Amino acid sequence: MEYQEDNGPPFNAVEFANFAAEQGFEHHKITLLHPRANDEADAFMKVLNKTEQIAKLQNKDSAIAVQEMLVGYRSTPHPATGVSPYEALMKRRVRTKLGYIPRTNDDEEITHDRKMNERDKCYKDKIKHQAENRKGKQFQDWRLRIVGAKQKRQMVNSI
Repeated sequence: MEYQEDNGPPFNAVEFANFAAEQGFEHHKITLLHPRANDEADAFMKVLNKTEQIAKLQNKDSAIAVQEMLVGYRSTPHPATGVSPYEALMKRRVRTKLGYIPRTNDDEEITHDRKMNERDKCYKDKIKHQAENRKGKQFQDWRLRIVGAKQKRQMVNSI
C-alpha cells in the first residue's frame, strides 16, 4: 500500500517513517504543484472550487451547494470501477428518496468486488498504456535530435 502526500512538515519526521514501516505502507512524497503526481486531488479540487463559485454567483449558501455536489459525486459511478465511490466503500448504494434494494448474499458481494477490481485494473492499464505511448513518442524524438546533433559535431571536428 502507498500513501502520497506533498512533503508537508507533519510527515517529514522520523517518527512518521517508523510508523509507516511498522504499519506496512510506503510513504511516497510528491511535488506540491506537479499535476501528474497529484492529478486525482487536483481534479476534485477544481470541481469543488467551481461549485463554490457557482453558489456564490447564485447567492446560495456554499456549504449546502458543496453538500449537494458531494452527494452527486459519491453516487455517480466511476469510469474505472463501474460503481460509485460510496458503494465501493460502504458496500451499498447511497440512500436517497428513490427506492433501495439491498443485496441479499455474501457471494454476490464478493463477485461484485471482484468485477469492480477487474474493471479498475483494465481501466488503469488502458490509461497507463496511453500515457506511455504519449511520453515515449516525445522522448524518442528528443533523443534522436540530440544524437543527430552530436554526430554532426563529431563529423565537423574530424574533418
